[in-house]
Amino acid sequence: MFKRLHISCSAISVTLESGIQTKQNIPDDLTSNEWNYIEEFITVLQPLKDATKFISQEKNPIFGFMMPIMFQIIHHHLVIKNTDSILMKELKKIIVDDLRQRWSIITLNTPDVIILSIYLDPWMKDFSFIKDDILRNQLLQKAFNIAQNLISSENFPTSYQSNNQIISHQRNKIANLFGKIADSTLYTNPNESELQQYHKKSSCNFYEENSENTGSSITNPLNWWNKHEKKYPQIAKLARKYLSVIGTSVSCERIFQKSGWIVNKKKIMFIRYKYFQFDFYFM
Repeated sequence: MFKRLHISCSAISVTLESGIQTKQNIPDDLTSNEWNYIEEFITVLQPLKDATKFISQEKNPIFGFMMPIMFQIIHHHLVIKNTDSILMKELKKIIVDDLRQRWSIITLNTPDVIILSIYLDPWMKDFSFIKDDILRNQLLQKAFNIAQNLISSENFPTSYQSNNQIISHQRNKIANLFGKIADSTLYTNPNESELQQYHKKSSCNFYEENSENTGSSITNPLNWWNKHEKKYPQIAKLARKYLSVIGTSVSCERIFQKSGWIVNKKKIMFIRYKYFQFDFYFM
């Protein structure tokens, strides 16, 4: 709304200053300072609009997507500058305070479910969006301990562990055969657990490899786990569970909205079980 208003500022000013007689009182034109305030409003609110648009378009808006966006908005876009006007400083402060209330920034007291949902996201597993090195290392260690306890409590088939050992031995044979020419990532320790190997692994590329839309398609963590399930079978099982924790209810609300188009007062006799089938289809 502010953007459309700013684009039309010349036409609005001409209309307000023309003195056209109408039944309603025409307000005075905005001052140059007030037009400048509108331009500053647009600059401050644009990152929030972009974030909302991106998150709403995602089918799987997991916390791995949400938290770095919130960090970037709070610690970069909404940082108060000396050149900001008094009004803009107050606006930024109000927005940041509201975001901090709605989004609990990651700390050691953050619930285990949220920490694990970020750790199991292959491109956010390093908590790289956190600038404090000490806090980042503490969160990594806490996430590792949480995952280790969960794996220990799960009754995984013995084939899970043996499969991981087979892969490690095969990769070591290839590495020994080719020597230094082989990629260093082929060297794996068969004595290391699945979780230890995943923990040491660097985060994956932000953009999808071999994507048709080169450079614009972001890596989908669920697709990544489907491709690497054989290498990390135990962790993949945890990932399917904890990556289902979504950071927004937009996708759920979208389903209810579409359901309202299908079942309404004019279609009250719609068979109930077919209604649930339609809901499942939209999911």
